[in-house]
Amino acid sequence: MKDLWYQARLLGIKRLAKDAKALSKALGDDHDLAVLSAALGEDDPLQPLIADRRAELQKQARKLGERVYEDPPKAFRRRVRKRLRAL
Repeated sequence: MKDLWYQARLLGIKRLAKDAKALSKALGDDHDLAVLSAALGEDDPLQPLIADRRAELQKQARKLGERVYEDPPKAFRRRVRKRLRAL
């Protein structure tokens, strides 16, 4: 996701870059919490808080992922080629 974010930024595709950055952050935060959860015991009082936050992050990531990947591959390629020609 970070590669797509950087590439969209370089090409000046602002909305895609913004959404890819947010998706990258949400996925990274969710992963970090998954690792923390695994390191803690099952009875740790933080587990419910971690689970709630992960659910929020995953919902956000799904919404962002739908936007990032809304174009079919051919349409996305056309958009990128158009931006490259404009540079």
